[in-house]
Amino acid sequence: MKTIRKKIDYRLFPWVVLGLLLLTFGLLTPWLGFYFDDWPAIANLHLRPISTFWDFEWTDRPLLAWTYIVSGPLLGERPIVWQFFSIFVRWLTVLGVWWSIRALWPGRKREAAWIALLFAVFPAFDQQAISVTYSQHWMIYALFAFSIGAMLQAERDVRRFYLWTFLAISTMAVHIFSMEYFAGLELLRPIFLLIVFSETNAAWGRRIKSTLKRWLPYLAILAVFVLWRIYIFPQNRGEPNNPELLFGLLSQPLSTLFTLAQYAVQDFLNIVVGSWYKTLDPAVFILNDRLVLASLAITVIVGASLYFFLRNLSPQTGTSQEEPGDFIWYRQALPIGFLGILLGVLPVWLTGRQTTLGLYGSRFELASMFGASIFTIGLLEWITPRRLTRIILISLLVALAVGFHIRRVETFHNSWVKQSRFYWQLYWRIPDLKPGASIAADGEMFLYVGRYSTALTLNIIYPEDLPYPQIGHYFYELPARIGHNLQEMVAGQPINWKFRNFIFDGSTHDTVLVFYEPEQGNCLWVLDPSEKDNPDLSALAADGVEISNLGVIQRQPDPKNGPPADIFGPEPEHTWCYFFQKADLARQFGDWQAVADLGDQAQESGFSPNNPQEWIPFIEGYARVGRWQDAIDETLHVHRVNFRVDARLCRLWGRVTNDVQIPAKYQNDYQAMMNRIEC
Repeated sequence: MKTIRKKIDYRLFPWVVLGLLLLTFGLLTPWLGFYFDDWPAIANLHLRPISTFWDFEWTDRPLLAWTYIVSGPLLGERPIVWQFFSIFVRWLTVLGVWWSIRALWPGRKREAAWIALLFAVFPAFDQQAISVTYSQHWMIYALFAFSIGAMLQAERDVRRFYLWTFLAISTMAVHIFSMEYFAGLELLRPIFLLIVFSETNAAWGRRIKSTLKRWLPYLAILAVFVLWRIYIFPQNRGEPNNPELLFGLLSQPLSTLFTLAQYAVQDFLNIVVGSWYKTLDPAVFILNDRLVLASLAITVIVGASLYFFLRNLSPQTGTSQEEPGDFIWYRQALPIGFLGILLGVLPVWLTGRQTTLGLYGSRFELASMFGASIFTIGLLEWITPRRLTRIILISLLVALAVGFHIRRVETFHNSWVKQSRFYWQLYWRIPDLKPGASIAADGEMFLYVGRYSTALTLNIIYPEDLPYPQIGHYFYELPARIGHNLQEMVAGQPINWKFRNFIFDGSTHDTVLVFYEPEQGNCLWVLDPSEKDNPDLSALAADGVEISNLGVIQRQPDPKNGPPADIFGPEPEHTWCYFFQKADLARQFGDWQAVADLGDQAQESGFSPNNPQEWIPFIEGYARVGRWQDAIDETLHVHRVNFRVDARLCRLWGRVTNDVQIPAKYQNDYQAMMNRIEC
């Protein structure tokens, strides 16, 4: 007896996609924060009126400001809100792609669903956690997808031709003049129109003529954009993304064409093959890692659930996959997908960059995900004759991508934990900074953040009342070799920095050097020039301690200072690093009783350092308040754990004995200690 299986209606599809996106990108959002270009936008939102976003975007994408002007006041400064908003606009983009593909191939409802599912989680772009920045990209991507769908709908719905055409043209103008990322995909429009007109029995000449006629308004907008972007836009701004290869085609056509061909081969393979290699990279499958195990379990669940869902989707109308002529669809899908991949990354190539280069290179693959999804489904249609086999493979690919994205988010989580701990410790150690002061380190502090973002975050922690667009603080890395420039930096070299609508003017003389390696179990260290012989510093930090001027640190905080709760959450529990930072601050200002009291509180609470050097402020505090036995005992403890610190301990006791006489009853213990540490 034949079993009748109830089919799933396509109206459920958008909610399945939303659930897939929330499962893929939403599980760990409470533990994610801000990164990369998120921070400049959040700094502008935190410190400035919303209207200043026009100035913020003026130098590279002046018309993109509307995205932050609309979203900023609504979303505020909480990372979790931005994370979910970015997922939401990604969902809208997926629905736009789904609608566009259905309008392009009305008889291919299954293929449209497959393409949209793959597009939703395609593993090429792996930086979804950078939510503030890429929410802009998804908003513009959604406009592009809607514009394509509206253009095709205008040909399908003749009665509303002018309404759909108006919507298609207006959304195209908004997306292309706001952001150039998806401009290359605009060259797919005439191909889409030709496919629609090819459904008629008209002669080829008439089809091409109709295509060109319909494409003309879109071509005009594209031409105006190109002229504006190349010739008008750079005036009085400079050109942050100079189309050097475009000019190279005019001056050196052969060598430039060869370069473009090389880019095309490398980036095509990276997007189509490399993206999927990332999902199966054997190096990440560490089976004692709970996140890895969870991602593998979710991969299996998603794969099985998707198989059931796709297996039971209602049959499509129009040509069935089992009917003769099945080859026609994939003969259209494969070249369109191939072109979509190359055209998606074309604007990137013209600026001399590639998807394979740089920490943030995967962002250049965003536009190509549209073509890559079409190409992949077309390839499966070509090589796999049975629909059931295709469903199994599609379910597997989507599930692998979901597992990859879940594992990928751990990198961003670790970066946020490191950032959050750093800024709280910095605030505990430095309650306030004099205006014009900078923080320096021996390199970039956090993965997926960068110098400019760290500098602007400092101004969120320590805001100053300065005339717009001045800011009060800056962050920089020490140069790779300080050499003879060190004394010039100590004496004071001017720092003049401008980024978007932020300007800082200061001097290297007003710099505090910090060292932060929590991976080694250390707290944040605020360095002073006496720490040149600290054996745990990097060579660059040890060379650079002379520039550290603790005189710019103010002990009493301004009420408006500190990590904002909306961004960083409530102040964390006071563990060892809190007591260390407060003690080091008290040591700087000679409040020795406070240092000793903090040491007692830390020990009573059961806290102790991973790095014994962090006992040094407490040793000096105990000694200077007359607790000699405690100071001697802790000195010997530090020596036993890390004898390389002995030189610092000798200098510490030299400072103490220059100011205070050791009581006679402790002289023997003191001398034995000094012999032990070989002072």
